[in-house]
Order: sequence, then structure tokens, then C-alpha cells
Amino acid sequence: MNGAEVSLYIWVILAFIIGVILISIVRRFATFIGAVDAPRERHNHKRTTPTLGGLANFY
Repeated sequence: MNGAEVSLYIWVILAFIIGVILISIVRRFATFIGAVDAPRERHNHKRTTPTLGGLANFY
């Protein structure tokens, strides 16, 4: 592997780690402010689901 490939792998791993951290932070924030979707007849999920998941991916 040359230096450019190693640099690319480092950036991909770093982006993944930052994404995981941001998703967990936004998930807790969504639960804290009440931005959750409760299970109902028309929904497939069985527990409350945070609805701000796209916000973490946007950042």
C-alpha cells in the first residue's frame, strides 16, 4: 500500500467513528426533547424510535 491508500483508509475509518458518535448523541438528544415516534398500529417498530437520525448523517 502506498501513502494515498493508507490516508484514504484512515479517513474512512475516522468518518465511520465520527458518524457512530454523532448518531448516539443525536439519538439521546431526540429522546431528551421528545422527538420520538411512538409505536402504533401503522408502524412496524415495537418501541419508541428517535426521529432525528438524519441530522447526525447531515453533519
